Amino acid sequence: LGVDNFLYVDNGSTDDSMERVSAWPNSRVVRTDLSFKHYQPLIRSQSIRRFVPRGWVLAIDPDEILELPPGYGGSLR
Repeated sequence: LGVDNFLYVDNGSTDDSMERVSAWPNSRVVRTDLSFKHYQPLIRSQSIRRFVPRGWVLAIDPDEILELPPGYGGSLR
């Protein structure tokens, strides 16, 4: 996708997503016990402030699907 870094914030997943993301180059996994339902804005803002010092951020839930336009062949940079 042309992404420079991945920041994965986990709050108790039970699948293998943390291990899968950890295997990617330029990835960081952060764990929290806070509920995304109650603290999602705080978790995202603090994680971005601490680990993404510049540039832009695409914040999505891991079970969401990112659909690019038909014929899109570029990168997200």
